[in-house]
Amino acid sequence: MTFFRNERGDIMYSYAMAIREFFDSLDEVCPLWPRIHFQARCYEEWAIDEVIEILEENDELEPIPLVEEFIKKMDEYSCYDEKTSFMFSTAKDTAECILDLLLTYY
Repeated sequence: MTFFRNERGDIMYSYAMAIREFFDSLDEVCPLWPRIHFQARCYEEWAIDEVIEILEENDELEPIPLVEEFIKKMDEYSCYDEKTSFMFSTAKDTAECILDLLLTYY
């Protein structure tokens, strides 16, 4: 778990930092990977950044409902256009992993 001290010196848990640490532990992207794996990893990184941004912009709110809302949006977006379906489906799957991580530590 990742902790930090806020401006008052209180020890706080940073969900965003924990998410980044967890996903940083994944294998680095390799240019020799098949294209679909390379694309999926890029979409995962994009989704991680989006979720972290949402959590940081709404740090006064509980993180779990924010991630659940992101999952719902990605699920909806994945049905709009066949060309972007894989991107949003990957983002949804990634956000579900993030949700599992939050539920583990929350």
